[in-house]
Amino acid sequence: MPDVNEMRAKVESILLAKAKAALEGKTIQVVRYMTNREAENSGWQQRPIVIFCEDGSFIVPQSDAEGNDGGALWLYEALKNDDDPNSIVPVLPFKNQ
Repeated sequence: MPDVNEMRAKVESILLAKAKAALEGKTIQVVRYMTNREAENSGWQQRPIVIFCEDGSFIVPQSDAEGNDGGALWLYEALKNDDDPNSIVPVLPFKNQ
């Protein structure tokens, strides 16, 4: 029977390779909040940030792995000149809520 820790490590390695292939080396072109229509088409009640890359791909934070709603974005800015380099970009509700 395979070792559970070995199986977890293999899955993590596969997922990390997928994320690296999709994200590393990309150039961000546009950052904006998701529109009401886009959120509605996703079945969401929240409007997260959408990050568009030069190759047409985009990144959308989700509330969970199942994509049940938009999610906040945690930013860490190491060179920020204040006491707290952490900041949150929250989701916004539909305008009509």
